[in-house]
Amino acid sequence: MLSNGMSWTKGGFVLVLLLAVAFPGCTSAINEGNGGPECSDGIDNSGDGLVDQDDPNCNFEGDITLYCPNWDSETIAPTLSECN
Repeated sequence: MLSNGMSWTKGGFVLVLLLAVAFPGCTSAINEGNGGPECSDGIDNSGDGLVDQDDPNCNFEGDITLYCPNWDSETIAPTLSECN
């Protein structure tokens, strides 16, 4: 407990909340999904409105019928050898 009666936990929460409001475009590790490859984490990592299997960059040469769940980039599509 701090001398003013606030705990570090409460004060830390307020600080994080203020920073989140002041810098809405910033992200943290809390928002990074399940820690797996970008193409199977359930997040739109590239900011194009498409998530995982629906993102052409998670599919061989952009073909959404050839999904590569282990690919770790939603900004560059994998080659066939990288999609296994």
